Amino acid sequence: MTDAGEVTAMDCVYKNPNEGVEDRIQDLLQRMTVEEKIGQMTQIHRAVSSAAIIKDFFIGSVCNSAGKSGNKDALSEDWAEMIDGFQTAALETRLAIPIIYGLDAVHGNNKFYGTTIFSHNIGLGATRDYDLARIIGSATALEVRASGAHWVFAPCVAVCKDPRWGRCLESYSEDTDVVCNMTSIVSGLQGPPPEGHPAGFPFLAGRNNVVACAKHFVGDGGTEMGKNEGDTIASYEDLERIHMAPYLNCLAVSAVMPSYSRWNGRKLHGDRFLMTEILKDKFGFKGCLVSDWSGIEKMGEPRGSNYRECVEAAINTGIDMVMVPYRYEKFINELTSLVKDGKILMSRIDDAVERILRLKFTAGLFEHPFSDISLLKFVGCKCRHNCLGCRQSNRRSRNKSGLREDSFGGDFSNEDFSYAIVAVGEAPYAESRGDDPEPSIHFDGDSIVRLVAEKIPTVAILMTGRPLVLDMTMLEKVEALVAAWLPGTEGDGIADSVFGDYDFTGKLPMSWFRETEQLPMNPEADSYDPLFPLGFGLKSTKREVQVCHRRGDPPRERTAPSRRETETRIPPRETPTASSSSEDHETEAESSRFRENEAKSSRFRDRNGESSRFHEVSQSRRGFTRSHGVFEVSIKHGVAEGEKERSGVLEGEKRRLLVSEIDASNETCPRRSVSSSA
Repeated sequence: MTDAGEVTAMDCVYKNPNEGVEDRIQDLLQRMTVEEKIGQMTQIHRAVSSAAIIKDFFIGSVCNSAGKSGNKDALSEDWAEMIDGFQTAALETRLAIPIIYGLDAVHGNNKFYGTTIFSHNIGLGATRDYDLARIIGSATALEVRASGAHWVFAPCVAVCKDPRWGRCLESYSEDTDVVCNMTSIVSGLQGPPPEGHPAGFPFLAGRNNVVACAKHFVGDGGTEMGKNEGDTIASYEDLERIHMAPYLNCLAVSAVMPSYSRWNGRKLHGDRFLMTEILKDKFGFKGCLVSDWSGIEKMGEPRGSNYRECVEAAINTGIDMVMVPYRYEKFINELTSLVKDGKILMSRIDDAVERILRLKFTAGLFEHPFSDISLLKFVGCKCRHNCLGCRQSNRRSRNKSGLREDSFGGDFSNEDFSYAIVAVGEAPYAESRGDDPEPSIHFDGDSIVRLVAEKIPTVAILMTGRPLVLDMTMLEKVEALVAAWLPGTEGDGIADSVFGDYDFTGKLPMSWFRETEQLPMNPEADSYDPLFPLGFGLKSTKREVQVCHRRGDPPRERTAPSRRETETRIPPRETPTASSSSEDHETEAESSRFRENEAKSSRFRDRNGESSRFHEVSQSRRGFTRSHGVFEVSIKHGVAEGEKERSGVLEGEKRRLLVSEIDASNETCPRRSVSSSA
């Protein structure tokens, strides 16, 4: 360790980009004081950050909060200017170590106005489309870097075993294999590593990529009763097989965030066995372990108590960087005192700082510390007015649901419309506020659907972050149930799927339970009897058909199609096709397992000659993949050749309704053998 002094020589090893990363780390580490090292281990919130604080405390990282941050109308260029200001201060410190700025970007860069919002993970999991996940990762990285940030606290690779959990929407699936395969998003965020890249070491392809952080290690999706920050009761073998496997599938991820939850009663922020002995030592993870928001404070009982002991436990557990985010002075003082008193060894501090510096060198921050304004042209904010217009248009259509908004069920005849489309779902929530012992449709939505369905054939669109308890009377009355999950920026995907522009090809990411007494569900158990089982979906072919009326009434005489109708008509295909991602990875063993699951579900049995089906879809368009949502449709009534017109729905013009010809299938995908980056 050298005495404090200015380091200006450009031939220092750590300043030379031609030197190896590990050599640069060791050269810089031996130049640092204890104060500078502890500063690097400290991550503070942007609201308390300033040039003076960054300089005085040698702060290593700044972050956004998970909720609303700053001016809600601030664009990416505004954020980039702020972050560059923090960076300027960091570069004026003695060793000029750049900060790394982190934020939550769990389904697109969703914190900044004008950026692209993608479907939440539960919807993406239904696609089983691992290349789509990678492309979404690349798009997210581009927009994050345009805003000046370098690090995303994503992806969430939780395996959700109980939909009562308020963060179920952040999980790709209850199936470990599906979650493992969807970790391909890491290679989109960070870029694909070159062949031979050492396993466990972080990697970043270039300035268009971001540091990724897999979370929340480990078992946060398996807590008792689906309680957020609860307790996962499991043997180590089950924990590794079910919940740890996705992390092992993406060990080139640059960072890992421990969970607030417990494993067999032990708080994970203080579980050295899992964090150090397993993740770092056994599996060889060389990246950075960063605490969750105020994770150290949450270790105390009650929260915030015994702070010194909590700091000691967390750092000795193996946490390298601590997201304070406000009590940074107290954290720095306590950690400094613990090192001085020998409670925390200097070797543990050096190990933590090595990992933090590895992130920064790998990310190229020493060479390119500032934002790249050329990336701003790729940010969704440039077309924000068009996006807002689409949202407003969809909102009007949804609220009208094909009905007159000033007279619900008013003085018109059902003959005025071919179909009604009614959108219902859950109220917005996040994390613990989403915990629900009886997840169901909010705002009396099932009653609204029933009332409309009694007057006119109805398609119900369900927007939800998890399977819900469904009112069986409502389910029997509707012609189709569309589970749109939590779609992205626009609603086009829902309309495109309902009206046949895109096939329904996805698979259920979670078992759709009948009642909460069945939870948690185990597809391998003999008692497994869901409403719709994990992995169920349909192959479909687009063809123009007539949807029979509920009572078998003949269709009305069709009028001449509009110009737009003839322009948008899609020619039929000859044979049913399934999602290529499903077919490419399907194995006979897993197909057999899901056929067994199907046999256990009485909902797949025809009822009075009327079959019940589910199918899902995601889409790509305009040469750039944007996820508008993943959809499932339960078709109750048969289809016949012919045509069916719609009117008064969405754009208010008559257009041919394309309905998928149904071919039941029930598939899943085996875990893909993935390189260390994905």
